Amino acid sequence: MTKPRTLLKILLVLSYIGSGLGLLGSLFVVAFRPLYEQMLALDPEQMPQMVKVSKIAIERALALPQAFYLASMALYALSLTGVTLMWKLRYAGFHCYTIAQLLLLLVPLVFFGKGALSLGEVMFTALFVFYYWRLMKYFENLPDEEPAAPGREE
Repeated sequence: MTKPRTLLKILLVLSYIGSGLGLLGSLFVVAFRPLYEQMLALDPEQMPQMVKVSKIAIERALALPQAFYLASMALYALSLTGVTLMWKLRYAGFHCYTIAQLLLLLVPLVFFGKGALSLGEVMFTALFVFYYWRLMKYFENLPDEEPAAPGREE
C-alpha cells in the first residue's frame, strides 16, 4: 500500500501541474490577446505557417470573454496557493484548494450555461478533493522525512 506521505506528494505534484498549466494558459490568452487579434487580421498569405496551423485554436480562445480568463486566472492562483499550503501540511491549504476547484467548476456555468459542465472535470475534482480530505488527518502527523529502515543509520 502506498504510504500517506507518498500519496500526498503525488497528488500535490499533479495539482501543481494542473493548476499551473491552467494559470499559464489563461495568462497567455489575457496577455497576448491583442497580438492574437493582429495575427488573425493578417492576410493568409502573410501568416507564418505556425499561425496557420493554430488559427482555429486562437479563434476559439478569442471567442471566449476576457472575464472568463480573468476569473479562471484568479481561481487557479488560489488553487496553487492551496496546494502550496498543503505541501507545508497546513489545513488552510485544503480549504483554499477545494474552494478554488469548486468555483472553477462553476465559472463555465456562469459564462456559458448548463452545457459547459464537464463530467470528467467534476469527477477529477471530486476525486482529488476526496483524497486530500482523507489525507488531512495525516497533515500534523506526517514526518518531514521518511524514517530510515531499521538497522540503517544515516
